[in-house]
Amino acid sequence: MNWYKIAQINGGKCKIAHNGMYIILGKNTKPGEGPWRVSVIYSDGEPYGHGDYPTYEEALAKFDSIEGVEVNVYELV
Repeated sequence: MNWYKIAQINGGKCKIAHNGMYIILGKNTKPGEGPWRVSVIYSDGEPYGHGDYPTYEEALAKFDSIEGVEVNVYELV
């Protein structure tokens, strides 16, 4: 797994969408953004984009709204 995926997981949850992209819910460390983020990453590890959220519940709701199969983060290695 590349550094970008590892950094985005940051203690959160992962799923693989039907198109092969990774959807990651994790803590956000980017200054000036909400403390939680949902990141979308291409299957080759390149970033697609992310949304930041002020609460875990809002980030979790977004994460849950995206169809995919939830996986253990170690399965992405």
